[in-house]
Amino acid sequence: MKPSPIQAKHIGFYSVEVTPRKLEDDENSGSSFDWNGVVIGSPVKHFSVGEDPYSKIVTLDIIVKNQEGKRKAPYNIEISSWGVFDCLNQSTPENDALDLIVVNGASMLYGAIRELLYSLTLRMTNSELLLPTGNFLDSKPSLKEHNQSSTTKTNLETQEPSQSNKKKSTTSRTKNKS
Repeated sequence: MKPSPIQAKHIGFYSVEVTPRKLEDDENSGSSFDWNGVVIGSPVKHFSVGEDPYSKIVTLDIIVKNQEGKRKAPYNIEISSWGVFDCLNQSTPENDALDLIVVNGASMLYGAIRELLYSLTLRMTNSELLLPTGNFLDSKPSLKEHNQSSTTKTNLETQEPSQSNKKKSTTSRTKNKS
């Protein structure tokens, strides 16, 4: 093994809220739960750490409100996380380093959130819950349609951003340009 060029210097949580909801008799929970059709909000943001272009704070929120989508999760979830990440290879162009930090940082934060959620729900009424595996390539700051304050909501059945997210992203871009 060799170390990753992106290193986590710190990972933490701003807030954690996990509430079981009342399940119908025919609903699955726990390890048998199928995430297909559940809408998961996952806004990713990044901020500078001083003047160093190779060190960033990345934040990730995981939000499952169970108000949209074809299926509801056994829990309402709002978890906010943050981390400080460094790009070790300072010969990497700054824009590429930023993309690497944001995508890999969000992935590391998501792993921490998955583990936290699983641990918390092991002894809760609706049984253990493990978030699906995630991919944060669409969070690259270099993507034109994605900016620092955009929100990604994915319907896991279609793997496409939901209509409400498209409206929110447009609003965010408009606000940020002024």
